[in-house]
Amino acid sequence: MKHLIIFEHKYHDEIIYGQIAFALKHNYKVTVILTEKLYHNGIFKPLENKVTWWFLKNNGLISKLKIFFSLKKYIIENQVTSFVFNTLDGVLPRYLITKIPKNVKIAGILHGSKIFIENKRLSWINKHVDHIGVLSDKMAETLAAAKPDKHIFCIKPFYFEGWIDVKPKNIEIIFAIPGSIELYRRNY
Repeated sequence: MKHLIIFEHKYHDEIIYGQIAFALKHNYKVTVILTEKLYHNGIFKPLENKVTWWFLKNNGLISKLKIFFSLKKYIIENQVTSFVFNTLDGVLPRYLITKIPKNVKIAGILHGSKIFIENKRLSWINKHVDHIGVLSDKMAETLAAAKPDKHIFCIKPFYFEGWIDVKPKNIEIIFAIPGSIELYRRNY
């Protein structure tokens, strides 16, 4: 069985549910690593018993160190095949990526392409991550032009209750924001 880890160290829960639902539908075993605060916001309740949950204490250094030192062992013992950084930027993913064995496929989601194109500190992404998801077609075009050697794709984080394959027709834009619109999500 294929095994996927989804890692979120910040606050971008808006696309995790769709990723989990997609992976479960395609017979993946799923482990999600995220903060307790994100987990307890309620949107993951329907998936509570279908996924393995691994919690980061909210901004807790000890919790992050525990993940750092135990991740490789967990990946090997559980035969993880794929790893998704739900938020690719930040210090923690930069260090965690060094613990992921080379045979594991790594993908990451950028919530803003400009930072990746302009920030030299994110060069580690170029070295380790081959599949980069963004949240709009325009971002994908911009990033693909700047980084032609990477597989850039647009993730459209939709999940329809009941696991029905729904393909909207004649719709240009669909916005789906679980929870609430908040200041720190203003770039959406």
